[in-house]
Amino acid sequence: MKTITIQTRIDTNLKKSAENILSSMGLDITSAIRLFLTQCVVQRRLPFQAVAPEEQYNEDTLAAFKETEDIASGKIKPKTYDNLPNAIKDLGLEEPNKETIAAMQKAEDLASGKIKSKGYDDVDEMIGDILKEECNTRKQGCRLTGKCNQL
Repeated sequence: MKTITIQTRIDTNLKKSAENILSSMGLDITSAIRLFLTQCVVQRRLPFQAVAPEEQYNEDTLAAFKETEDIASGKIKPKTYDNLPNAIKDLGLEEPNKETIAAMQKAEDLASGKIKSKGYDDVDEMIGDILKEECNTRKQGCRLTGKCNQL
C-alpha cells in the first residue's frame, strides 16, 4: 500500500496534552490520526459527536435531561411530593435558591396538569428554551455566557 505524509500545524500545548493522553493508551499521535481517519471511512462520518465546549454537560445534568425527556414522553412517571419541603429534602438541598424553587414549582405544575408541557423533539431544543427563558428573566444576560444571544 502506498502511503503519503500529512502535515498540519497545531498549538504546542494541544500536541503535548494529546501526547500525554494517547501515551497512557499506548498510542502515539500518528497512530491516533490513522485510527481517526480509518474510523471516518468505516463509519462514513466523524467517529464522535462534535459538541461545542459550552454545550458539554456533566453526567448528572445529562441524566436529568434524559429523565425529563422520559417523563415528557410518558416512558416514566415523575416523582411526586406532598409539598415542596419534602421535594427539597429528597433532592438533598439545604436552602434552594429562587431559581431552583421556581423550577421545582414548574415541574410540579407540569406533573399536576396545571400547565401543559411544550413537548420537545430533543434535548438541545429544550435547553435552548431554558436559556431563552433565563435571558428573559434576568434581562442582563445568561449566566452561562454573560450575554444574551437568544433574544
